[in-house]
Amino acid sequence: MATQHEHFDVIIVGGGVIGCSIAYRLAGYGRRVLLLEARRELGDAASSRNGGITGAGSSLHAKYGRKVYDVTSANWALMQTLSEELDADFEFVTSGTLDVATAPEHLAHLERTVTIQRAAGLDVHLLDRDAARELMPAFSEHILGAELAVERGRLTPR
Repeated sequence: MATQHEHFDVIIVGGGVIGCSIAYRLAGYGRRVLLLEARRELGDAASSRNGGITGAGSSLHAKYGRKVYDVTSANWALMQTLSEELDADFEFVTSGTLDVATAPEHLAHLERTVTIQRAAGLDVHLLDRDAARELMPAFSEHILGAELAVERGRLTPR
């Protein structure tokens, strides 16, 4: 608990996933950090209710360039070890994701992004209709294809 006379290099307001992440990293760099949270529990508000989806790669590459892949790939590597490092169970699951195309223009977009992501070294695949439906039989026969991103998954941020 902080006292009136303590000095902090950084004061962070908000103990959600972002505030906690920033505090953790800054403390790791040797900064004295004070994290303030109004609720009783860290990560109790929106952070406890988000989807927790994480992974390497993003369709934002076209807009922001290679740095997007560098950041998301570094995050993916961090997720592989953070639970053990903090001795906390985030229920981290590597499940992969499927982005399904139901229109020709969406399929063309997936073709472009898969090509770019594969060139960046990501484990991403373009599946035709049959391959996508083999992975997920519940998909409609009207889908045109899908992007399978292997290095993606989910966690429970609480």
